[in-house]
Amino acid sequence: MKTLAVIGGGPAGTSAAITARQFGASVVIIEATEFPRFRPGESLHPGIETLLEALGADSSLRNAPHLRYQGIWVSWGDTERHFVSFGSDHRGAWFGYQISRAHLDAALLSAAEAAGAEVWRSCKAQALLMRPDGFVAGVITDRGELEAETVIDASGPAGWLARELGVPVAAFSPRLVAHYGYAEGVCSSTELPAIRADQHGWTWLAQIEPYRYHWTRVTQPEYRPARSWLPEEYRYLNVCRTGGADVTWRKAGRLAGAGWFLCGEAGGVLDPSSSHGVLRSLLSGRMAAHLAVAVSRGALNSHEARTSYQRWFDESFDGDVKKMTASYREAGLFGC
Repeated sequence: MKTLAVIGGGPAGTSAAITARQFGASVVIIEATEFPRFRPGESLHPGIETLLEALGADSSLRNAPHLRYQGIWVSWGDTERHFVSFGSDHRGAWFGYQISRAHLDAALLSAAEAAGAEVWRSCKAQALLMRPDGFVAGVITDRGELEAETVIDASGPAGWLARELGVPVAAFSPRLVAHYGYAEGVCSSTELPAIRADQHGWTWLAQIEPYRYHWTRVTQPEYRPARSWLPEEYRYLNVCRTGGADVTWRKAGRLAGAGWFLCGEAGGVLDPSSSHGVLRSLLSGRMAAHLAVAVSRGALNSHEARTSYQRWFDESFDGDVKKMTASYREAGLFGC
C-alpha cells in the first residue's frame, strides 16, 4: 500500500495509524499542534481497555495516575438521585477510568510512533491533492506535498476535509453549547462522578485526578452559564481552567469518498452525554484503516469500502441519537 495520510493525532487518527501499521502500510500523521495539548473528555467506559490493548496502547491506562469508578450518580427527569453501576462479571465489578486526555492522547501518539507511523508535528494541512478523475491523492501541507493512496481526516469537529470538499453537514439537534472547567482542592462530595438534569440543561461532575475536578454544563446558547459559574459542590475549589464548545449534534452528509474517510468528530459530533466520543473515535479510525488497506490489497473496491463505512458510522451515530433523544425527552430538555 502507498502512504496513508492521517490528518490529526488524536484518538481517531492514532487508531487509524496504528491499525494501518499492523497491516504493514506506510503511515504519516499530520498533527498541527505540539503535545501535550489540552483537551476535555476524561471519562472512559470499562470496555475501552480491550480496544486500547488491541492498539498496543493499554499501558496508557496501567501506568497513568488515573482514577477508577464503578458507575455514575444520576439525577434525571422525575427519578430521585440514584447510583447506576457499569455491571460485573465472574471476575468482579467493572470499573471505568478517569484519565487525563493530555496523557491519553500522548500515549496513543507514542504507540503510533512505536508501531512505525511517521508523525509530522506542528504541521498544518492546507489543501488536498486531487487526481483528474476526482480521487483524493494526498495533502498539501506547510511542509510540502504528501502523496497518499488514502487520506483519513481525524481533525476533530472542525471537519477540515469535509470543508475542503464541500461536503454538507446536517444538524440533528437544536444548537447546544458546552461550558467546561477544572478546579483544584478538596471536594467533600462522595457522589461522584455524577450527571444531573434541570430545566435548562445538564451538568456532569467528576474527580479526574487527586485534588483535581472537572465539570461540563450543556445548555442551549440562551442559558449558557456565566464564565464565573461553578457547580455548588465545587464552590470552595480553585478554578484553574475553563472553556467552551459547540456540541450541536451534527454529521457529515458523506463519510467516505474516492480516496478519503472521515473519522471521529470530523465525521459526526454529539454532546458528551453519549459518553461515546473517545470510543467512537477509536473505533471509526480502526474501521477506516481496515477498509483502506482492504481496498489497497484488492479485497474490496472503493465503492464497497465507502458503502460499508457509511453504513457502519450511520448505525453507530444514529443509534446514539435515538437513545439520547429518548433520554432528553424523559428530562424535558431541548424540545425533544
